[in-house]
Amino acid sequence: MTRTWISVADQPVAAWAGLWRPTVEWGNAYTGVMVDATKELWDIHDRMPVILHPDAHETWLRADAKEAMNVVTQYPAAKLTVERTNDPWFARKPKATERLPLI
Repeated sequence: MTRTWISVADQPVAAWAGLWRPTVEWGNAYTGVMVDATKELWDIHDRMPVILHPDAHETWLRADAKEAMNVVTQYPAAKLTVERTNDPWFARKPKATERLPLI
C-alpha cells in the first residue's frame, strides 16, 4: 500500500462528516464517518470518508439523527482528484534477526 492523496476537485474546502463526544477515560473523542468506497476507489481502500456536499453542512450539524443520516453517502469519484505516490504507508519493522546488536 502506498500513500495516496485524495482531494475534492469541486470544492475549495471540503467537510468530512464526523462525530464527537466527551469521555471520562479519554477526554474528547472524535471519529470520522465512513461508507463503502465507490467502485473507482476500491483498489485504494474498501472504505471512504463521508465528504459532505456544501448544501448538506447545516443538515449534518443541526438536524436530528434520522435526517442527518440522509447525507451519509458516497461522494462521486468523478469529483475527486487522486494522487498516488510510491511512498509506503508505513515502514516495515525489521525482524529481530535483522536488528543490529546493542553494544
